[in-house]
Amino acid sequence: MPHTFVKIMLVCICCGVLPLKIQAAPPSSGNTPGLMAYLEGLDALTQGQFPEAVAAFSRALDASGDDPNYVLARGVAETLAEQFQPAKKDFERFQRLGGKGREAELWTYVAEAMSGIATPRHGIPGPRSLQGREGTSADSSQGQEYSFVSIPGHMIQGRDDYPTAYASFVYYEMAGSYGKARQSGGTTKTGPVREAMVKAGRWFAKRFLKRPDLASAHLARAKQLHESRQFDAALREIEFVRAAYPSDPDMLYISADSWLSLGRPATARREFTIALTGRTDFAAAYLGRAMAAARWGDARRTRADLEIAAKLDASATKKIRSSIENELKKQQVDGSPDHLLTALEQAAQADAPLDQLVNLAVKVHKATGVQRLRYNETYQDKLRILEDAVRARPKNPDNLVNLAEYILAESDNRGESVEPRRGLLYYRWQESKEKERLRAIEILDRALTLNPKQVRALIQKAIALSMLKRYDEAEQLADQALELSGNDPDALRLYAKFRSMRANQYSAEASSLRQTECTSSTSTETRYDGIYEVTTTTCYPPSPVDLERANQLDAAATGLREKARSAMEAAVKAARGTVDRYLIQADLHVWSGDYDAARQTLVDAVNGYPDSLEAQDTLVDFYAKTGQKEKAEEQQAIARKLIHTTAAPMLRLAWYQITKTAWQGAKGRLAAARQLDPVDARIPAYLGVAYEEEGNTKEAIAAFRVALALEEARLLLDEPSVKSATPMTRDPLDFGLAIQSYFHLAHFLEQAGKQKEGLDQYLASLRYEPRMLLGWESWQMFTAMLPDQQPEKGAGTIAPVNAATLIAEAHLNAGKLFASMGKQDEAIQQFSDAARLG
Repeated sequence: MPHTFVKIMLVCICCGVLPLKIQAAPPSSGNTPGLMAYLEGLDALTQGQFPEAVAAFSRALDASGDDPNYVLARGVAETLAEQFQPAKKDFERFQRLGGKGREAELWTYVAEAMSGIATPRHGIPGPRSLQGREGTSADSSQGQEYSFVSIPGHMIQGRDDYPTAYASFVYYEMAGSYGKARQSGGTTKTGPVREAMVKAGRWFAKRFLKRPDLASAHLARAKQLHESRQFDAALREIEFVRAAYPSDPDMLYISADSWLSLGRPATARREFTIALTGRTDFAAAYLGRAMAAARWGDARRTRADLEIAAKLDASATKKIRSSIENELKKQQVDGSPDHLLTALEQAAQADAPLDQLVNLAVKVHKATGVQRLRYNETYQDKLRILEDAVRARPKNPDNLVNLAEYILAESDNRGESVEPRRGLLYYRWQESKEKERLRAIEILDRALTLNPKQVRALIQKAIALSMLKRYDEAEQLADQALELSGNDPDALRLYAKFRSMRANQYSAEASSLRQTECTSSTSTETRYDGIYEVTTTTCYPPSPVDLERANQLDAAATGLREKARSAMEAAVKAARGTVDRYLIQADLHVWSGDYDAARQTLVDAVNGYPDSLEAQDTLVDFYAKTGQKEKAEEQQAIARKLIHTTAAPMLRLAWYQITKTAWQGAKGRLAAARQLDPVDARIPAYLGVAYEEEGNTKEAIAAFRVALALEEARLLLDEPSVKSATPMTRDPLDFGLAIQSYFHLAHFLEQAGKQKEGLDQYLASLRYEPRMLLGWESWQMFTAMLPDQQPEKGAGTIAPVNAATLIAEAHLNAGKLFASMGKQDEAIQQFSDAARLG
C-alpha cells in the first residue's frame, strides 16, 4: 500500500497536479494460491461442505507451508467432517507452530466431546465395563473413551480470541447434542444435530473471513466470481471487503453490477451512486446506473448518465446504449403521478383485486421516479461538475476552493426521521463527516500550494479546522486571511461568516452540554449467519463540570460576537446583492435579541433567493430554535424540494395531529404530503388510521389497500422478474408497513364476521418471513409503527416491536381464526410457530 501511494504521488506531481482523492483501497499484492485456497475452505465451511473444506485447507497448506491459521481451520473442518483424530493432531500442531489464542484448545474439547475419546486430563471416566468402546482400548494412542468430557469455565468465557456465545454454542449446543446422539444411537447426519454443525462451521468461518488483511483476496475472488456470473457468491465476498474498505469504488461497482444482474435495480442504483461519489469519472458505473434507472422507466437519469459515460468512454457506451434505450422504452409509462395515483385510489375503493392494485401502483412508482429528486444523486452530480472543473484546469486554485467549499457545506449529512425513537435516516451514504472535512483540507492545501495568499482558501480552511474543533489553528488562518484581504468585499463576507459560525458553535456546544446526552455506539459482531452491526444507546444527564463548561462557552461566545460585530457590520455593506447579506444581518439581529427582525430578514432571504439551500436551512433552524415547530416543518418541506423528494415533514405533523385526535388537520397534512411524494405508502396508511379512528371503516380499508399496493409495487420493482424457488432475502424493515397493513385489513374483516378473509390477510403477511435476511428476528420494525399504537405502560412514547414479535402476532391471530373455524391441527401449528418466536 505505501508503494502504491508513492507511485500515485510521483506520477501526479510530474503531471503538475495532485490526486483529487487518496482512496483507501485493498492492496493488490499477496493473493497467493495458498491464501485463495484458504478462502475457498472458509467459504465451504459457511456452506456446510465440510469434506470440501478439509481438501481446500490441505491445498492451502501444500501451497503455503506451515501457516498456523490454515492448520487451525483444517482442524475445525475435520472435526465437523467427523475426522476426529486428524483434527486433534492439527489442533496440537497449531499450538506447536506458535498459533495464538485458545481456539485450538476449545476445539480440542469439542472434538473430544463429539467423539467421546479424550485425553485423561480432559475426560471423566465412566464404569470400566463401558470403556474401550468403538474399538478403542484403554491404552490406545488415540486416547480413551470417557462417559463425560469436562471443559473448564474459563474456556467458555470469551476474550479477544472468541466471544462467549460462540464458545458456548460450539461446545454445549453443537458438540453436546452430537455426543448425545452418538451415545443414544441417533442420527448425526440430518436434523437439529446437522443444523448445529453447519451453524458452528459458518460461525467459525465468518469470524475469520472478515479480517482486514484478507480484503484484497476477497476482492480478487469477488472479481473472478463476478466475471464468471456467480453474482450471489460475488456479493458474499463483497460483504467482507466492505467491512475493511467501505468506500472502495471497484468493490462498490462489483456489488452494484451484481445486484443489477440479479434483478435488483433499485438496490444497484444506490450502490452505483456510492461508487460514483468516490470516483466521479467511472464510465462503467455511469452505464450501470443508466441501466438501473431504465428498468424503473426513469428517462431523465438514464439519458444524463449515458451522456456522461459517452464523454468518458465512447466505445463502451456505443456498445450498450441501444439495449439501455430499449429497456427504457419498455418500462416508461404514460400519465402524471397524480392522475395514476387517483386511479389507484379509485380502484381500491371499488374493491379491485390486489394484483390489479399492484399493477397500478407500479405505474405510479415509475411516473414518480422520473420526477423524483434523490439527494445522493444530487450530491454526486454536483461533485462531478466541480471535480470536472479541477480536472480541466488543475492549476486554478479557485476551482479547488469551489470543490472544497461544497464538500464542507454538505459534510453535515442530511436525512430524516418520522417514527418515534427512530434514528436519522441519511439520504446519502457517508463514511464519516471527519473524513470528508479532512479531504476538504487536503484540497485547500493544494490550492494554497498554488497560491499561498488565496484568501478564500484560507477562510475555508479555517472553517474546516473549526468544524474539526482545531480552533486555535482556525483563528490564526482567519486573521491571516483578513490581513491579506484589505477591503475586498468577498473576503469580508467570508470572514464575517467564519466569525458568526465560531460564535454560534460555542453557543451550540453550551446548549448541548446542558442537555441529557444520549450516545450510540455501533460495533461489528460476527455471528454464524453473518456480520451484524449492534448499536447500544446510553444517556447521561449533564454533570456539574458540564454545566460550568457551558457557562464558560457562553461567555466565550459573547466575547467572540463583540469581537466580530464590526466585521459583520462591514460585511453586510460589502455583501449587497448576495444572499449572504441577509444571513449575516439575521445573525446580528439574533445576537441583539431582536428575533422578529431576524425572522423577517430570513423570510426576505428565502423570498429573494428561493434556490438558496443555505437560506432555507437557516430559516428552518431559526424556527426550530425559537420553538416554532409547525413552521419549521413547513419550511423544511419547502427546503427539501430543492434536493430530495420527501414527505417526511408533513408526515411528522400528521402523526402528531392523529395522536391528538385532530383528524381534519391530519388529513390536511396528509393531502400536502401526497403532493410532495405520491408513492410514500405511509401517507395512505396514516390516512387509514385517521379514518378508522373517525369510524369511517370503508375509507380506512381503501386507504390501507392503497398503502399495501404501493409497498408491494416498490418491492416488485426491485425483484427479479422470474421468481426462483429460493427467494432473495432483504432487510426486514422493507416489509414492516406491508405487514401492518395486512393486520389492519384483517382486523376490519374480522369485525365484519369474515373470518376466512381475515385469515387470508394474516397468512399473506407470513409470506414475507422467508424473504427476510438471516437474523431477522431481532430487527426493530420501525416501519411497522403507526400513530394509532399506544406506548407500553409507564413509557412516554411508543417503541418498535422486533420482527419476531410481529411475525409471532401473525401466527397467533391466524391460529385463533383457524380454531374458530374448527381447524384444530392448523391452529396448533400456528400457535406452535408463535411460541417458537416467543
